[in-house]
Amino acid sequence: MYKKGSNNINADALSRVHVAEGYTDNHENKLGPRKEEKQTIFQEMHDTPVGGHLGINRTYDRMKLFTTWPIMKQELEEYIRQCETCKKNEITQNKTKISSMFHFGRPK
Repeated sequence: MYKKGSNNINADALSRVHVAEGYTDNHENKLGPRKEEKQTIFQEMHDTPVGGHLGINRTYDRMKLFTTWPIMKQELEEYIRQCETCKKNEITQNKTKISSMFHFGRPK
């Protein structure tokens, strides 16, 4: 339900997302935002608590709600592949999967 600014006391997560201050997606700029603006968008959509390091597809789907430019998904994939938090999380998840595959014990 839409509530006008001052009446929206309990803001949802999407209303807290600020996409690259000063950037407007008016489709006149065929190349998309500048490199610095792209980094800001990626950081806000992926690295912040609202972004939550949700992976490539989920982050891309969220970004498409706000903006788009040519090769956006490829640039996002590269950004996420370089994300240290995601790299650490991937290693942890892989270790958990492997250890659960080789866990031998009596069933309860």
